[in-house]
Amino acid sequence: MTQTMKLGGKTPCNECPWRRSSPAGYFAEHSWEEYAQLARFQIPTACHKTVGEGREPTLCVGMAQMLNNSCSTPRDPAHAVEVAAAGKNPEVFRWLHEAAEHHAEANAKWLARLQGEVKP
Repeated sequence: MTQTMKLGGKTPCNECPWRRSSPAGYFAEHSWEEYAQLARFQIPTACHKTVGEGREPTLCVGMAQMLNNSCSTPRDPAHAVEVAAAGKNPEVFRWLHEAAEHHAEANAKWLARLQGEVKP
């Protein structure tokens, strides 16, 4: 049995990739593809600011609010309770494709670097 991450608040951090005002292309140590898959399959995801040695990971508020904005309910009952508690937020994307469009240019650069076409 997995332990459910608890919600760390009701406001996503300023850099949260799910915020409409987030810096385009900022994904902490991950790629857009990783974030998109986690959201698409409603996998409990820790806020990037709460991950690390000695820290207690909390659920990413931005992703939880994006799921709520799009009326998506996780199948895991415990995760669904935490997501629902985050509520909706108009400052957070409603749909996955909106976030993808926001981060599109950075994604193209990231993919080009990955394919060796552009140097960092």
